[in-house]
Formats: sequence, structure tokens, C-alpha cells
Amino acid sequence: MGGSSTGKTRACWEAVQPLSGKWRLWHPFDPDRAEAALEDLHRVGPYTVVWLNEAQHYLGDPVSGGRIAAAVHHLLVSPERGPVLVLGTLWPEYEKQYTALPRPGAEDPYSRARELLAGRTLTVPDSFDAQALAAAAVLAEDGDRLMADALTRARTDGRVTQDLAGAPQLLNRYQNASPAAKAVLEGAMDARRLGIGLHLPQAFLTDAAIDYLDQSDYDQLTDDWAELAYAELARLVHGKQAPCAAPPPAPHGVRLPPLPPRHQPRRLRGHSSDSPTTSNNTAEPPPATRARPPPSGMPPTPTSPTPTTCTTSPTQPRIATACNGPTTSVTALPTTATPTPCAVWL
Repeated sequence: MGGSSTGKTRACWEAVQPLSGKWRLWHPFDPDRAEAALEDLHRVGPYTVVWLNEAQHYLGDPVSGGRIAAAVHHLLVSPERGPVLVLGTLWPEYEKQYTALPRPGAEDPYSRARELLAGRTLTVPDSFDAQALAAAAVLAEDGDRLMADALTRARTDGRVTQDLAGAPQLLNRYQNASPAAKAVLEGAMDARRLGIGLHLPQAFLTDAAIDYLDQSDYDQLTDDWAELAYAELARLVHGKQAPCAAPPPAPHGVRLPPLPPRHQPRRLRGHSSDSPTTSNNTAEPPPATRARPPPSGMPPTPTSPTPTTCTTSPTQPRIATACNGPTTSVTALPTTATPTPCAVWL
């Protein structure tokens, strides 16, 4: 049991690796998970691993879930059918729902699931402890580039698996974003490359995004384009990350970094040709487009007749992962090609 992308499925997969070759793995999923489990659980014989990944799909329905829980319980208490191993993964919110005691006189739709789960849950932590981080650092030093890249962001909070699991989806979200949403992200990427800071006010990004649109996309903007773009970027991916999400309120007395002066150029373009490409530099800036007047209702902002030229550092982040709200937080995306198998309920 654990939160999104904490390594639940990977933990289950590692658990079955020591089993001998006589063991087989059965994952009921066709025609759907609950129906397949109901139809064939009674046929499970010795030396079988029953793989119930995302167990809410099996236990969630009060009727079929109760029948599945009863069948699994019968399997586990029948010596002639063993040895068997039943593995499943579950988010904490589902575990709380299935194990909560009903009020007196109220229906108890998850009684069988509660009996099945009692004493059989193991919690996968949300973050690496000091020992796990040290082991991850050794892997990074030995040449694991993905781990080394993840640790540049997750060493402080220890949320390494979430970083690895969410990175490909964040990149995919950027690559397939609507023109307006992509323009917001590209403005944030360039702002971070120029060292403006982690928290970027939404008004700044909205104003900057205009110059990242080509003429055709600009002409198709609606009055609510910014609202729609931020809503699109706020949707979560694995690891509970989003390209764009409002940061928590600043503690009392803490002031966020100031915006760059309004007279500075809005277009953060024209990076020098010797700008290094690193594991964080995953999205190439699009060709510069000419400045255009802002949409109706937005005050014009002076622009420079020539693009700003700068040389970036290999460690400068370029991908925006938070920008919905009065201020916005921006971090870097790793370039993992595939996520760590994620998502232990026993």
C-alpha cells in the first residue's frame, strides 16, 4: 500500500523474483479484471502467484468486490490449493475506504474486503530515507544517469520514485500541449534559464506567453485562453506531479523574489549557440517569432528590438512544472526514457 508512484508494483515484482521456475503468475484482466477474477479464482492451483495490481479494480464494487474477497480468502485458507501467493497494490485512500467500520445500523458493503486486508498490508514509504538515498547516490556515482539526474531534484525530499515515474509523462504533456499551454511552459523555461527564480507570478507568464505563439495560434486565442491553459497544465500525472500547479502559500513574513523590471524584453530568446545541452535541456526553444500586440484587455508591454543573448549553465533547469496561481513554481524535468515500474498490498 502506498501513494502514487512510490514503487508498489516494483516491490511486488521484486518479491516474486526468488521464486523457483515451477511457479507461474496469473493476472486476471480479460474481459475485465473483476469478471476474470470471479470466473477463474476457483481454478487457481499450487505454485501460483495471483497478481491483483491496482486492487481497487477487484475490490471496489460492493457486490463483485465482496465475492472476489471471499474467493481470495477461501484460496488462502485451503491447504490443498497451496502454496499460493496473492499480491496486490492499493492506494491509502482505497485502503481506508475498504477497512472503515460502518456506523451502527448502516450497511457494510466492504466487510469481506476488510476481513481480507486485516493484518495483510505493508506500507511503501512516500520517500527514501537516508540509507536508501545513500544507496541511490552510489548507483548514481557508478554511472546510473537517470538516478543521478533524479537526485538533483529529489535528494532533499527523497521522492525519487515519483520523479522517475512522472518525468516521461511530464515531457509527453509538454510535447502534446495545446499551443497556449506550451507557450506558458516555454516562457517559464526561458525565465528559469535566465535565472529569474523558482516562483513565477502567473501574470508574468501570461504576458510572456503571447510572444511564444505563432501568428496562426495567436489569432485563434479566446478570451479565456489563459484560464484554459493553466487548467490543462494543472492536471496531475504519475507521482502526483503536474506541468503546472500552484505552490503552497508562502509562510508569513516570507517574500517571493520580485519580477524582472517591466522594461526588460518580454522575449527571452536568442540563446547563444554555445548553450550546452544537458539532461535537463529536453525541450528545444522554438524559433523566435515577432512581437505582436497583446489580446484585448491586456496592457501592452515594451519589447526590445533585438533578442536577449545569454549563455546558460548546464545545471539551469528548463522545464516548468508549476505555474497555476498568483505565483508559480518552476522545476526541471529529467529525461527518463521509461518510468520505474511503479505502484504493496499482500
